[in-house]
Amino acid sequence: MVMLFCATCLPSCSYARSVCCKAVYVCVCGDLAAPEITEGPVDVTEFVDYKLTMACTARGDPKPTVQWQKRNGTGGRWMQVRSSGRYKVVQRSGSLVIRRLLASDAGLFRCVAENAVGSAYSAAATLVVQGL
Repeated sequence: MVMLFCATCLPSCSYARSVCCKAVYVCVCGDLAAPEITEGPVDVTEFVDYKLTMACTARGDPKPTVQWQKRNGTGGRWMQVRSSGRYKVVQRSGSLVIRRLLASDAGLFRCVAENAVGSAYSAAATLVVQGL
């Protein structure tokens, strides 16, 4: 049994129960690991009105959550992609699904994996949307 004492409260470990009390975190678990992207998105060209799925898988302990970001052009800011309307971030697989593609969906996409230990970013992938 290993007891880790941290200065701040972190989310519970995946291997055991944990107790957080007045900024002292007691965790009985295995080794913690920062996220690592094991499969990131790839450049793709698709047609308007088609459905697109971009893959992102990551590992780490605790299990990382996956978010997606989009940037329009090379000089723009990265903006978080939220699950709403035609966009869906599938947490179980880490994939991003875009239904009924529009020309305005074109741009750069990347996934971000995060857990209590850290963050990892995939390389950016380019989405090109062509008319029918």
